[in-house]
Amino acid sequence: MVDQNKALLPDDEKALHDLDEAKPLAEHTVAVGDSLSKMASQYYKDSERWPVIYEANKAIIGDSPNHLKVGQVLIIPKLT
Repeated sequence: MVDQNKALLPDDEKALHDLDEAKPLAEHTVAVGDSLSKMASQYYKDSERWPVIYEANKAIIGDSPNHLKVGQVLIIPKLT
């Protein structure tokens, strides 16, 4: 059971704040034939930037960046 009264740790609060403040470049719904490198090429014009998308969506994608599922909605972060 989740304790709804449990306070967030300061680092967790900062992380949540940072997520709220950061506006993604786009949201991308995975389609048949999509890959992270194709997305990086589409949004960043550089297929080698795929790790940026993977790190931002690791909780959704899982441990393998090669196993995208059709219908997953991924955040495409802005490059800093």
